[in-house]
Amino acid sequence: MPNYLPDTNAFSDYARAENPALVGKMDVAVANKTLFLSSIVLAEMRYGWLKAGNTRRVTAQRTFATQFAPLPFDDACADAYADLKHFLMHTRARTHGNTNPIGERDMFIAAHALSLGAVLVTRNTREFSKVPGLVVEDWSV
Repeated sequence: MPNYLPDTNAFSDYARAENPALVGKMDVAVANKTLFLSSIVLAEMRYGWLKAGNTRRVTAQRTFATQFAPLPFDDACADAYADLKHFLMHTRARTHGNTNPIGERDMFIAAHALSLGAVLVTRNTREFSKVPGLVVEDWSV
């Protein structure tokens, strides 16, 4: 059974419980102990909470996130990030002419998933599908 790493939009949607399809799949992965939280995603979530300023919602999402022990961005992640960025910025750019195919934070999240051998759960499949070797699923549908 694969492990799953949601990106920020998927985890945020899960915390808000607004999409029944996504919540159901996430709940199954949590029950199977196959859903993990990246420290990069948690950092983005925390920034969003500060920016939102909605105390009730921020408190609810913070409480929800405490169920997950965030996985640190470690040396294996750093290696995966360096390899990925080099490929996207140099190798892929020579053949596709695009030196910025995905955002920097998304590169970090993709590298974290690659280093774990995890499936990345996201609504942003178009962007993440540019990452070689990354298995991407959209659970919102």
